[in-house]
Amino acid sequence: MKSFASTLARINRHSRISTISSIRSFHSSRASLLDINIEDDFKKFETLAEQGKSAEVISIINKDQLDGKITYKNAWRYIRGYALLKKEAEAEQLYNQFIDVINPDDKISLIYHYNAILNVYINTQNTDKASKIFRQIPKIPKKAFEELLAQQKK
Repeated sequence: MKSFASTLARINRHSRISTISSIRSFHSSRASLLDINIEDDFKKFETLAEQGKSAEVISIINKDQLDGKITYKNAWRYIRGYALLKKEAEAEQLYNQFIDVINPDDKISLIYHYNAILNVYINTQNTDKASKIFRQIPKIPKKAFEELLAQQKK
């Protein structure tokens, strides 16, 4: 009988499986780019989420949804709030609400959106879903990503 560890090692060697360490490495290499131009309101929002103030964060999200402030361009910021609170179901609901609206040519919005939900799965230690999302993220070099950001700002 094979041990669980040897079975897991064999599965991890499979080419379609992404290890959590490679996912984290990719995610952290682009995380600083996602923090560019976050308005003060979102910094306060993320600070509340980091402090674990779940009721306040959810209240802000619900209010912004009612006010129509959440769009496909900024939904990833709210998903990150859920990630900090480890609220996977709520984050997935918001993710699913906007993922089909994003134009496949809008690589920046896609990468932001995928990275936000990836952050949720990393924080909730859901490696299966993290691996699946990781494979969907458009793989573009960091330099090309920075150039896309610069073009979008113009």
